[in-house]
Amino acid sequence: MRLTFLSVIFVWLAASASLLLARAGKAMQFNLPGPDDQMRLLQLREWLGGRAWWDLTQPRLGVDGLVFHWSRLPDLPLAMLTFLFTPFLGPLGGQGVAVTLWPLILLLVLFLAVSFSAAEFRLGRAAPVIAAILLITAYRSVHQFDPGRIDHHNIQIVLAAVSLFGVLGAYRRARWAILPGLSGAVAIAIGVEGVPYAAAAALILALSALDGGRRSRDTLALYGLTLSGALGLLYLQSGLWLAGHAQSCVAFSNVYLSAGILLGAGCAACAFVFPRLGDWRLRLAAGAAIGAAALAAFLALYPHCPAMAWSPEGRNLTADGYERDLARLWLGGIRETLNAAEMARRDYGLLFITYGFPLAGLVAAGLLARARPDLRPQVMACAIFLGVAFLISVFQNRGAMFSQMLAVPPAAGYLTHLLSHARRQKGAAYAPLVAAVIALNGMTYILLPGVLPASDSERTREADEQAAHDACVAPEAMSDLAELPPGRIAAPINLGPFLLTHTPHSVLAAPYSTNLDGSIAAYAILASEPAEALERARMLEVDYIVTCPGASESGKIGRRYPEGLMPRLENGETPPGVRPAGGADGPLRVYRLQD
Repeated sequence: MRLTFLSVIFVWLAASASLLLARAGKAMQFNLPGPDDQMRLLQLREWLGGRAWWDLTQPRLGVDGLVFHWSRLPDLPLAMLTFLFTPFLGPLGGQGVAVTLWPLILLLVLFLAVSFSAAEFRLGRAAPVIAAILLITAYRSVHQFDPGRIDHHNIQIVLAAVSLFGVLGAYRRARWAILPGLSGAVAIAIGVEGVPYAAAAALILALSALDGGRRSRDTLALYGLTLSGALGLLYLQSGLWLAGHAQSCVAFSNVYLSAGILLGAGCAACAFVFPRLGDWRLRLAAGAAIGAAALAAFLALYPHCPAMAWSPEGRNLTADGYERDLARLWLGGIRETLNAAEMARRDYGLLFITYGFPLAGLVAAGLLARARPDLRPQVMACAIFLGVAFLISVFQNRGAMFSQMLAVPPAAGYLTHLLSHARRQKGAAYAPLVAAVIALNGMTYILLPGVLPASDSERTREADEQAAHDACVAPEAMSDLAELPPGRIAAPINLGPFLLTHTPHSVLAAPYSTNLDGSIAAYAILASEPAEALERARMLEVDYIVTCPGASESGKIGRRYPEGLMPRLENGETPPGVRPAGGADGPLRVYRLQD
């Protein structure tokens, strides 16, 4: 076991070294991978600067400022690392090390959780090592652990993996159910993404309890009580219910506290009822009825939340006509919310990258269950977690960051089974193993689109747009803008968090549904013809217009509204009432409004 543990650590060290070489320099300069990471950095700095734990106000964001909807919990480890390194490197150096190392620490936990989930199959010492190697190829998952990735997605991925490990351990000892209960509660407290995996754990433990045994009953009850109790405590510390988010569908609120309590109560009810029913069919019917009642109660209390949580089109857009079209222009282009059909229209190669490895993992789970009937409970648990993530990814491809990681344990288990079989049989028995190695790793599905015939125009355009965006959000690109007198900026939505962290200015737009009014207002200024745009800008007391020529938002607005203010500015026109204020030699264009 010690050698296996050290082997997993070695694989993590190799992966971490590769990620550090690629991203550490940018992370130390606070040029973080995405807008969510920049927003987390801003929230961390405000807390370290004296902002109260419960104060989530963002006065520099939106039309009138807003109360942000993120949990403070992910700020805690970042603050601890900052305090640890500040005496040696200063405040900024401490923050730089914190945002660089924290994702890699989380990655270590992910490697251990996934590897030892594979070890729960009891197929041999090779299983966790194979799992660690396969995890490196789960691109959509590991990419969330780049240095500088400090938003909450990587924490959610780790918590889902820990939940699966705890569920597998609960097949042996009931007290292991505490682990998925705690991790599920923390995941829900951090974000809505945690709800499906808490439900998956409940389903698995409820199915296990159909045998009517005392251990499985105790396991189910312990999970439900732990989940509900931990959620209650986390709700009290969150402060979101004090900050105007008590009924929010996108924050840890009464909505998801209710969901967790209903889920936990349903588990406890099943644990009470099942031993009193003599046949597994009756237990199944009772469990289905209890689950349906809990779901019906949730939908009756909050009927609008499922659509708002998972579909941009389901959000309540109060704007009409032109502004509604602008909102859909933004919401419809968010990459992580694209469904499978939309991805296929853009570039079918993305389907292989996103869905290939998870599908292979589901196939591996089926083959392993067939080859080893004694492992069917453990395989079923892995398949349910993976199936939930895969279904989510079909409707919103953000689910792929979970599904690729969750494909690893069944894939590693089946490869270990084939390896043992090949060692016993020798000769031709290695052929299925070689085929499985090719099919059961994420790298195959990353490379496959490159060898298939396809038009490269869309990929080239997206690569060029990303390069333009990366150039614009670099701290040095915003240095001149940061020296201008503080004012309000109308800029493309994805620039907002970078402008907030790298400059003293306020911004109208940032990519968050809680700031939809501010984002629509910014798009209306950028897309309207100059005279109307300037009138809108003055009504909102906008001081600066900032654009990033060549980035994706410039292209979207330019193609839809070619006579708009931003397309004209990027084509070299300077309408009356606007004058250049910097950035002529850099990627970012800055304009000041004149009275």
